[in-house]
Amino acid sequence: MKNWINRSWINVKYWIKKKYKLVITVVVIGICSVPFVAEIWFFEEHTTIAKKLKYVGVFIGGVLAIINAYFIYKRTKELNRSNKLVVKGQLDTRFKDAATLLAQENTSANLSGIYALHQIAIEASETEKQEDYVKIIKDILTTFIKANSVIEYRKIEKESILLQESKDLIINTVAYNTKNNIVLQTIIDKLFIDNGCEIYEVKCLTDLTDISKTVLKEINFFSAKLKYANFSESQLQYAKFGKALLENTNFRKAKLQNVDFRRAELQYADFRWTQLQNANFGEAQIQNVNFGEAQLQNANFEKSQLQNARFRKAQLQNTRFGNTQLQSAQFDGAQLQNTYFGGSQLQNVRLNGAYSIDKAIFYNTSWNEKTNFSGTAFENKTVEELTKIMGNPPEPLEEKNK
Repeated sequence: MKNWINRSWINVKYWIKKKYKLVITVVVIGICSVPFVAEIWFFEEHTTIAKKLKYVGVFIGGVLAIINAYFIYKRTKELNRSNKLVVKGQLDTRFKDAATLLAQENTSANLSGIYALHQIAIEASETEKQEDYVKIIKDILTTFIKANSVIEYRKIEKESILLQESKDLIINTVAYNTKNNIVLQTIIDKLFIDNGCEIYEVKCLTDLTDISKTVLKEINFFSAKLKYANFSESQLQYAKFGKALLENTNFRKAKLQNVDFRRAELQYADFRWTQLQNANFGEAQIQNVNFGEAQLQNANFEKSQLQNARFRKAQLQNTRFGNTQLQSAQFDGAQLQNTYFGGSQLQNVRLNGAYSIDKAIFYNTSWNEKTNFSGTAFENKTVEELTKIMGNPPEPLEEKNK
């Protein structure tokens, strides 16, 4: 029964589609004849032919207006469809030309290609059917960074190996070329810094921005938005991350030399097994960042705020935490020789098993009773002895809670 009903309905729609002109004509004539056949029912009284014809004229005019509006709508819809096809064709052509420019070995052509691709990404982000261009363009630009800043190692014969690890002998990277750095910096500006970089974040939400295993020298990420960016196993020299947002950013096993993170905001960033030489985190906001087993040489955290930062088994050589707020920070098994905590506030800090804690500097340091010194040279010291070493005695938790 159901199949019969469906087939019947399909047949009716087919007949209406083929005979719609006849149907419309019959319906219009039928409605126009109502005032003449049933004038009492329609007008509730006998009326003149002129009034009847006036009604018929108004009705026919309305029908014609509706039909005209329908065909205008159909033409407009078809025109819009044609325009979209033209725009898409133009966008495809522009994309192809821009990608060709980026592939050339010429700085001017590369810059033109970058700007053209970025403009296409902005326009495509406004149209739902074309927003895939945004992800494609982001992948192209990040791939260009990786392809032009890779680490190249010298091949050494077994008989002539003088060092234990030949991979330490980096001999050539395109990133060290000043001219090429202009191109790389322009890409980074478009992806992470300039107005319009938000489109890549919105359209590529949580997508990993992979620029791992690269060598970048004197690149500026100032005020960049680097969510889910991957710098793992990269080498960064004199890079600037000041005021940048580093959320879920991965620096694992990277080598950072003279890198500036001043006043940056770091959330859930990963610096495990990272080498940080002369890194500057001054006045930074550091929350849930992992520095586990990292090597920090001459690193600076002065006037920064660290919440739930983890330095488990890290080597802190000449690292400065002066005037820093450390809340629930963990230094389990860390090497603290010559680490400076002068003027800092230690709240619920764990120093379990920290090495050379007696050679760290705790001048005028504020600390509370939950500061944990177990397994260290301070474990069995009294509050008075710790006060002489660290400065301010701990405030009792009971009074603090009041």
